[in-house]
Amino acid sequence: MAKLIRVYGQPGPDNGYERAFEGRFDPDKARLFVDGCRYVDDGAVIGLNSGSEYIREILYLTKDERWVLSRADFHIGYAEPEYVYVDDATARAWLLNAHRYEDVARYFHPTGERRPLERPKTVAVTVTLPADLLALLDLAAGEANQTRAAWIRDAIRDLLHYPDQAQQYLDDLGPRD
Repeated sequence: MAKLIRVYGQPGPDNGYERAFEGRFDPDKARLFVDGCRYVDDGAVIGLNSGSEYIREILYLTKDERWVLSRADFHIGYAEPEYVYVDDATARAWLLNAHRYEDVARYFHPTGERRPLERPKTVAVTVTLPADLLALLDLAAGEANQTRAAWIRDAIRDLLHYPDQAQQYLDDLGPRD
């Protein structure tokens, strides 16, 4: 089971400067952005956003398209990071300060407005198969440790990307009824 991380709102006058619980996210399903760093004369590594050698920040873009800032202070040893939701302007400024210019261009218009994330469109397709062919399909999917739908998607993708090998395979099967 995935570890869901608790996220809090930014403290401010609207909530009495308290950190209120606002939600959760799965870091394994989020896009991760690590802060840049600079080195100083004494060998310390300074975070570009935190300005500290002891504070580490990571920005996440969650599956539901919310920005989460993780901040951990290691000044007195290991510290559990805190996670807060941040708005688009804060996320953009953070990415710029971290010198992540390609990510800024990917997620924001030059005006600073957020670009919509591109997601591949999917369409459900219904196919009727004889029971014996369905049994073979399920067997092949099981051997590949895939769901039926994933196996069919991969088979179609392979057929379209490698038509010569697919035709050779069909020829090797011989004539169909």
